[in-house]
Amino acid sequence: MCAHPTLSRFHLAGKPDAVHNCSIMNQTADSLHVECAEGFNGGLPQMFTMEVYDSVTFTLVSNVTNKTPTFTVSGLEPGISFRIELSASNEKGKSSKTTLHAHTLAAEKRSTGKQ
Repeated sequence: MCAHPTLSRFHLAGKPDAVHNCSIMNQTADSLHVECAEGFNGGLPQMFTMEVYDSVTFTLVSNVTNKTPTFTVSGLEPGISFRIELSASNEKGKSSKTTLHAHTLAAEKRSTGKQ
């Protein structure tokens, strides 16, 4: 039995593909900015999530959702290492996670000019 040729052109909606080519675009003492390229959306509108975990305690520090795979998180502690997990989701499910490792810069010590 042959498949109908016009039916093979249609794809059922599914989970989105993972984000890729993620880069940390800016790091400061208390913030991180991450940008990714989106994968195939599964045929449905998708949302993107960035979860930031403390690398030592594995505590969730921030959870950001956005319509584009571009994220900024601020209010972080200076000089801390983080594990960042990024994913896409739509009504059919969630993509696999893309993981990055980052850190905030150490806070600058300011001189008072006194000796």
